[in-house]
Amino acid sequence: MFADDSDIVRSLIKRLLIESDPTWEIEEAETGKEAIDKTLATKPHLVLLDINLPDIQGTEVATLIRKSLPAVKIVLCSLADSQDGMTAVKACGADAYISKLAPMEEFHRTLAALIDNTPQK
Repeated sequence: MFADDSDIVRSLIKRLLIESDPTWEIEEAETGKEAIDKTLATKPHLVLLDINLPDIQGTEVATLIRKSLPAVKIVLCSLADSQDGMTAVKACGADAYISKLAPMEEFHRTLAALIDNTPQK
């Protein structure tokens, strides 16, 4: 699951991640509410959340998802610097933070490591 209010960002990151690993299936959400609804319905291995969603902050979305699906991996992303991101991760119980400005290899490596460590149901 990837939630970001920018169609361009969602499309670009999704395309690049699938090019890195064609086996990944990536659902998309434009708002926090949509991310919560789709995550609860599909129970993905990982949720990538923009911190600044238009309706609900990504940190709040992460907290709500964590309560309902404690095993799902949650990664916050933003244009903010890594210190602000790590503070947000700690506040909401997410697993990691990655800057939207990070190289795609770093995105893929971070997400793949978390997915590989997800217990299978």
